[in-house]
Amino acid sequence: MNVDFKTAVKMFFANYSNFKGRSTRAEYWWVALFLMIVSFVISFVCSILGFGETGTQVVSGLWSLAVLVPNLALTWRRLHDVDKAGGWIFICLIPVIGIIWLIVLLATPSKPDNRFGLNPYGDEQAA
Repeated sequence: MNVDFKTAVKMFFANYSNFKGRSTRAEYWWVALFLMIVSFVISFVCSILGFGETGTQVVSGLWSLAVLVPNLALTWRRLHDVDKAGGWIFICLIPVIGIIWLIVLLATPSKPDNRFGLNPYGDEQAA
């Protein structure tokens, strides 16, 4: 099941607190792009409206809090897709190498059916 940008964002908000199951690589990276775009737009709009640095930080902080749980859930499910327990998310707490290792895990192709569920790509080859 390949997902496009719009579908990935809809799934992101529909499964905002779902830590079970699997999420495809495409779903994860489309949402990462969406979150980055929204962050840039928030910064741009706040600067145009003259919020100043503090106001921009407050608005950005509120957005970050609003998407914290859905982002954790999506990352958790993405780790399930590569047959890792969701707790592997904490590897990013190791300075430098931890975040690199997490990015490698998130970029790894989907595994076949595993203990976390069926392959989200179905009979297609995992992309």
